[in-house]
Amino acid sequence: MIALASALLLSWSCAPSLPSIPEAAAAALASIQPAELRAHMSFLADDLLEGRDAGTRGYDIAARYVAAELEAMGLEAAGDDRSFFQMVPLRPATLDEHESSLTIVYDGQPRPLHFGEDFVLDTPFRERQSRVRAPLVFVGYGASAPELDWDDYAELEVENKVVLVLSGASSPFRSTERAYYSSRETKAKEAVARGASGILTVMTLTDATRFPWSRLREAARAPSMRWLDPATGKPSGETVPRGTLSRETAENLLGASLSVLEPVEPGGCELPQTVILRAVGQHEDLASPNVASRSASTTPRCSSPCHALPSGSISV
Repeated sequence: MIALASALLLSWSCAPSLPSIPEAAAAALASIQPAELRAHMSFLADDLLEGRDAGTRGYDIAARYVAAELEAMGLEAAGDDRSFFQMVPLRPATLDEHESSLTIVYDGQPRPLHFGEDFVLDTPFRERQSRVRAPLVFVGYGASAPELDWDDYAELEVENKVVLVLSGASSPFRSTERAYYSSRETKAKEAVARGASGILTVMTLTDATRFPWSRLREAARAPSMRWLDPATGKPSGETVPRGTLSRETAENLLGASLSVLEPVEPGGCELPQTVILRAVGQHEDLASPNVASRSASTTPRCSSPCHALPSGSISV
């Protein structure tokens, strides 16, 4: 026991000492007061600010509050026209589910589907309405990964067609690869690059367990927002209509269990169905401010040259 204690004392005495905190940093840490933080949070989290969504009166009040606090700290304005506010163009949008529709045509017979039960659609942001009528083609996981010797598009022609794609990625993919090729944006970028005119997704069993259909339905009905590129006046993101089919609907349409359509080998196939998709969105452009400041030359408490709180990010 004595030997063990001696060894521990020796190892402790030989351990490198921790670096000391710079005096300025220590002073800054000491200046943080819990009561002061609590007061800021109590105001910003108050229901009177109505959630502080970008473009709302509650957000504007919160932005002015933050700007006033930054000015009181001695920071200089770094926004538009020497103000603390940098206006950001945004487009909030909501899907009009009553005007939107999805019909599957098989053997000349149209079958209208029911929104929320059979399918959901992405809200169109670029235009108020997006439409497509095109043949359907199944493209597996929609991944083209030559470095992994995997190409779901091999020997398939998808130009001017709607691709039916599984969520997620193949089980042989490692975690980092799965994360990249599971991304909806990665799948959409690949499909659009190959000329697809629309995208319908079906959740794998794993993803359907993690993200129940009820959650997808609620998300599709909720308002969302995109940044507008000042150079084009257009939002980033989707360029073709997109939606999601329920697993049950997909199985009924394809006449087969989706368990056989979650492959461990790449590939897809032409399908006999035609898709008629119409997505209608309601949106009205607005501008909401970033709160931007910079350190004054005489401000000892701040060392970084510029600070910004992005529009929509005033949160507690």
